[in-house]
Amino acid sequence: MPDLATWRAEVAADQRPKVIVDDDPTGTQAVSDVDVILRPHRAAFDDFFASAQPATFVLSNSRALAARPAAELVGGIARMVNAAARDTGRPATLILRGDSTLRGHVVAEVEAVAPHTPVLFVPAFLDGGRFTRDGIHYLRTAAGNVPVADTEFARDPVFAYRSANLCDWVREVSGGRRHAVTVPLARLRGHGPEAVAEALLSARPDAFVIPDCVSEADILAIAAGLIRAQNRGARVVVRCAASLAAALAGLSTRPLERIQLPPPGRVLVTCGSFTAASTRQLRALGGLWDRRVEIPASAQRGDDALLASVVRERLEQDGHALLASDRTPSHAEIPAAPELLMDTLVETVRRLAAEVDLVVAKGGITSARLATDALGANGAWVRGQILPGVPVWNLRTLQGAPSYVVVPGNVGTDSTLRDILDRISTDPDPQRSLLDQGAGR
Repeated sequence: MPDLATWRAEVAADQRPKVIVDDDPTGTQAVSDVDVILRPHRAAFDDFFASAQPATFVLSNSRALAARPAAELVGGIARMVNAAARDTGRPATLILRGDSTLRGHVVAEVEAVAPHTPVLFVPAFLDGGRFTRDGIHYLRTAAGNVPVADTEFARDPVFAYRSANLCDWVREVSGGRRHAVTVPLARLRGHGPEAVAEALLSARPDAFVIPDCVSEADILAIAAGLIRAQNRGARVVVRCAASLAAALAGLSTRPLERIQLPPPGRVLVTCGSFTAASTRQLRALGGLWDRRVEIPASAQRGDDALLASVVRERLEQDGHALLASDRTPSHAEIPAAPELLMDTLVETVRRLAAEVDLVVAKGGITSARLATDALGANGAWVRGQILPGVPVWNLRTLQGAPSYVVVPGNVGTDSTLRDILDRISTDPDPQRSLLDQGAGR
């Protein structure tokens, strides 16, 4: 039997502050009661290290950038963190949190943080049904377990890949500069944290160490193994999805039963994600989908004023509105000018910021841009999860801000957005959802 209590105690005893650099806002999928720095700057890190907080998330939103500026940004964040840690005498663990479906500037970012250094790579996000077995990363679906390489996420127009085996994937995305070694599940289960510690201590500078990871016990063993390796002098870059980041930071999920809003409880659902899963979730909204306000694929600068006027009308009539990019079949994939579409979405929501009580943002990059550029937030506090993998934030702004729900583009079933709205209430009766209240309008 695994010695979970001992492993948990080892992780809890590690007093190094944890700084989790998040390449979009979805790294808070598995945590609660933690700050998110939305605009990284040195003073924010000085404040963190001067506090008693064990961990903080830092939004880089680097997945929205090209590889070179993403690496420069993440490298700059790492330098600020290291300088603040030195000045306060509190050595820190830097964690790069990335997408659990293998999208992102993985190699560029780890090399910007610490070139010629082994990488502990753990893309498992167990709450979202992403796990690694026999060196293959899987997505759990209603039809069974599917290699992530066989899903739509592997066909991402920016981060496409072909390899199902993660050793092959590392060679593919690094152009052959990096290689990988695995820690098979049998070895992890048989030797516990020592299997991971030994792999990290013996890893070459160009290695990705990739443990199989199927359960929470596996996550705990990997976390304890990393700490053992660090305590023996290993220098390691950590790149992982939400599950390991949460374990290392000593954070856990808090399920939220409902989101209670003050009247009038105006809710704006937004979507910039172009995944097929996102479109299915939008269509499942029924009447709200039928009355959606679409940003046309041919959007022009200045369209936000008219779009905001139409959304405002929907909010006044129904109490909730849906604003999404064009979903007609010919525009179901990312258009030629996605930046313009995103800018139009941001500017439209900015015009409405003072008129809504909650924003539901579908898509990681969408969530980042709306929180910072549309709603003016510098930071956030993670309240918990309204559904598995769907965090609820309290935004920190100079003025009042709506509550905020971050819905990752790759998370959920077809009913996820509707399930979220069913858990929002402005009525004293906790059994009445937002959709129930709007049914007769």
